[in-house]
Amino acid sequence: TSCILLSAMTSLRPRRRVCLFGTSADPPTGEGGHRGIASHLAGVDGVDEVRVLPVYRHMYASKRGKQASFDDRMAMCRLAFNGLPNVTVSDLERTCFERAAAGLSEEERASARVGTADLLDMLIADEPDTDFALALGTDTFMDLTAWKWRRSRDVLSLVGGRILVIHRISDNAVPGGVLAERIKLVNEEFDREKSGSVGAFMEGERHHVDKSSEEGGPVKVHQIETLSDISSSFIRSCSNEEILKAALAPRVFEFIKDKQLYRFA
Repeated sequence: TSCILLSAMTSLRPRRRVCLFGTSADPPTGEGGHRGIASHLAGVDGVDEVRVLPVYRHMYASKRGKQASFDDRMAMCRLAFNGLPNVTVSDLERTCFERAAAGLSEEERASARVGTADLLDMLIADEPDTDFALALGTDTFMDLTAWKWRRSRDVLSLVGGRILVIHRISDNAVPGGVLAERIKLVNEEFDREKSGSVGAFMEGERHHVDKSSEEGGPVKVHQIETLSDISSSFIRSCSNEEILKAALAPRVFEFIKDKQLYRFA
């Protein structure tokens, strides 16, 4: 009887809802960038946790070894996102790769490809009572939904179509009309394939959402007015301390100087 009661109580337990925010974090930017995005995501109705996931190992070998170390980027993320309610920083990308590469030779590890779908497979197995969503920048979303990623369609299916597209007002690379049309097509395709399976997660956000692109589907656009056009690549090339202090959390700036990263090398 106790086992039956425990099973019933478990089935009634509300599911946790986690938004995954993957980023190279090389370095993580401040209120006008990564920290501002995480803060916004934490204020979306239906999100219990924003989980920041620094990239452990780039999918493409040609881009590996050009970033600050994973440990340094993890440390910068902990500093950058410190104090934000319901925002955590996780090294699960490293965990996922190490599990996938267990038992492989060094040569096999070097060529192993572990991507977002593999990470989602692991998370869903480890956290069966959690629904996951992805926060993606506009360009990243366009690449995913052009099916350029490894197991692109699996990624969309594993998150139940729940994608929050972060569209910067200053982003001219993807015009708003093009983005809205892509979202409409993806929502329609997802609804055809998964009719009736999408829950209410992410519905009715408190923050600004571009309603013209929703069409009732699970993919949502979020325009965050406080975001600037500052980028991590610009930060890496900048030596002007006043600009860096304005663009980064204070402790991230000090970390970069102390560790002699980027232009301080």
